[in-house]
Amino acid sequence: AAGGCAWTGPLGDVEAHLKSSCGFELVPCKFSAPSRFEDEDDVCDELVLRRVQEEHAAECQYRPVQCRHCQTTVCLHQMEGHERYCLEKVVECANQGCSAVMKQGEMDEHCDTCEFQSVACPCHGCRTRLLRRDLPAHLAPGTPHDGHVAALIRQNAELVAQQEKMELRMREQVGVAAFEWSI
Repeated sequence: AAGGCAWTGPLGDVEAHLKSSCGFELVPCKFSAPSRFEDEDDVCDELVLRRVQEEHAAECQYRPVQCRHCQTTVCLHQMEGHERYCLEKVVECANQGCSAVMKQGEMDEHCDTCEFQSVACPCHGCRTRLLRRDLPAHLAPGTPHDGHVAALIRQNAELVAQQEKMELRMREQVGVAAFEWSI
């Protein structure tokens, strides 16, 4: 074996010694075998001296660790990225003025209704961005943007008319197709 091993014994036992107990034999890291995680290529490929294998394993970047938020097991070197996007991690709403705290996985839904979320005025042609809580006042009658409500009503009527035309065209096409296939 390699320099430093003080083992002595019958020559016939050398192979067994090297395979099982020699501290100076190079052995694969405990985390070299796939199957712990989804990514089977995410394994340690280091060879270490058997006598320091446990020390290496304690510091190995491929050792399994559990997320403190969701208890999912990932490799140590992946934990930072996992925690950044962990859906169970408790976070504060990023909107200035909002003090809501929730799981990261609930944040998108919260932002869809957060009063402090910046939103665009829904009126075609208006380029104003404002907080969601200020939108009703922006659209209210008697404000400089009084025409917005009328514009929204007009837009809605146009969309309803477009939808009716499309439905009529679809009915006509289905009727023609049904007729053509009934031979």
